[in-house]
Amino acid sequence: MTTTDITQDELALNTTGSVFKLPAGEVKLVLYVIAGMTAYAFLLDLLGFLFCTFLLVAFYLKVIAARRWPVTLSFAAAVALASHFFFDVLLKAEMPRGLLSWLI
Repeated sequence: MTTTDITQDELALNTTGSVFKLPAGEVKLVLYVIAGMTAYAFLLDLLGFLFCTFLLVAFYLKVIAARRWPVTLSFAAAVALASHFFFDVLLKAEMPRGLLSWLI
């Protein structure tokens, strides 16, 4: 698709000519991403990196990607554990431990 293929319904320009109009469904998804990242930032110290990462990935997979629960939970656990291994074990970065400080 070239820029000439974009219809007027797909593109709304303001006076500077740089604003794109998103369909209502996509705006909702963008708001979900912003809400997820905001919650992650506020809960990171309380819940810890591992648990917050699990919750964020699970939220994105379930709400945005609309995956089934087994896929959501297993992939979220794999991403959280891989992130923990990479940052905490390999890089030895001090990530917030939160509720799981007694375990990890």
